[in-house]
Amino acid sequence: MRMVKKYLTAAAVCLTALASWAAPTGEPAITFQSSAYTEIGPSNLSSLLLGSIKEGEYTVVDAFGERTISVVPATFNAASADFDGTWTKIKVPESGVVKVYGDPANIDVIVAEGLYVTSVDMPAVTNLDILQLQHNALQQLDLTPYTKLRAIYLSDNPFTAETPLKIGAPKPDLQILEIDIVDHLDQSFNLSDYPSLVVFDGYHNTDLRNVDPTGCPLLQSLSVELTPCASLDVSKNPLLQTLNISESRITSIDISGNPKLTSFYASHESGFVNTGYRLKSVDLSKNPELTRLNVSGN
Repeated sequence: MRMVKKYLTAAAVCLTALASWAAPTGEPAITFQSSAYTEIGPSNLSSLLLGSIKEGEYTVVDAFGERTISVVPATFNAASADFDGTWTKIKVPESGVVKVYGDPANIDVIVAEGLYVTSVDMPAVTNLDILQLQHNALQQLDLTPYTKLRAIYLSDNPFTAETPLKIGAPKPDLQILEIDIVDHLDQSFNLSDYPSLVVFDGYHNTDLRNVDPTGCPLLQSLSVELTPCASLDVSKNPLLQTLNISESRITSIDISGNPKLTSFYASHESGFVNTGYRLKSVDLSKNPELTRLNVSGN
């Protein structure tokens, strides 16, 4: 009798679990297309973090199958230099498609580094605050609809000439923009569209041709190193602390309006990028806080 009771209890638990589970319905909140299976094979494994405005349940569909996760608000941990929140392991199936179901308007943080993501579809994730898709294989991305973004990290993604990266506007709250090591950038890009910007990193963005920070009065760090950028006006950036124009096409620059500048880099030593361009002169007399300087090769 005791054994029968044990089996009945186990069966009841299983039935309860089945009753509480429901197959995903409707459109997914996020659809990732990834080449991880093609590049690595069935052993591919990476991590995805989702953050939410308030705690909620989401269903992830990948090579592991379907599973429900409880997504909580994400916070940045300064000690680990990473996010605390809902991390989940991702195994990309042969189809290359990973889907997340749930309330899209509740998602405000997405971190998916090194997932070999080639595209991401998330039209209803309208409250996105932080997007971190570094070290992927993105072929296209238009962030125009995501007007609430405060931080964008897209380093090390190729994109294509036909579908270049488009940051878009307006983004009145954008503070951090990292688009370094990117091959193709939409030429409508205008840094002054982001008046709250504090940090801009365009290192080795081979399509970063025009950079206008005059509409970014809060800017503190700016890098156009190893880019085809040929001119730069930083006269409207009084809070600028770090400026890197090394190996660019900039041959003259006025930094007299940057009294808080502590680091200035303008070297030309690579021998293979933007050869023939040299900084002709620079006046450092109005930069009393300057402690790091590199103008070698000029």
